[in-house]
Amino acid sequence: MCQLLSISRQGYYEWVKRKPSQTKLRHQFLEKEIKRVYEENKGRYGSPRIALQLYEEGIETNKRVVAVLMRKMSLCAKGYHHRISSYGQPKAIETAVKENFLNRQFSQDAINAIWVTDITYITCTDGRLYLSTYIDLATRIPRCFKVSHHMN
Repeated sequence: MCQLLSISRQGYYEWVKRKPSQTKLRHQFLEKEIKRVYEENKGRYGSPRIALQLYEEGIETNKRVVAVLMRKMSLCAKGYHHRISSYGQPKAIETAVKENFLNRQFSQDAINAIWVTDITYITCTDGRLYLSTYIDLATRIPRCFKVSHHMN
């Protein structure tokens, strides 16, 4: 194995017996503390706030070291989503839904009196296509259609 890696046997055994450095030991300690603070705050704290809390607890570190260790442990803070006030504004569904004139009476005798529409999604290799058709209820024949890459 040493020949394959082109290192001496003595160098390999020195590496195996070597004690962890002070920096490595400190990082192991900080990783446990960062994980503790992160879980205490339900994943909401990022590296600046964790570093500040650790400093307040008497553990001296900076936010860059905390950020590097958090990245190593795959920890990231949950983002904050601002709520948009919708007070006094009409709901989208209330403005989009119209009165039901058909009342589920789909059998009609008069040709071209009532048309209905539908949108169908067609999945292709290069994306999705949208097929919009207008159908006459009396003859059940599509009167017109449009195929598009966008829904509008």
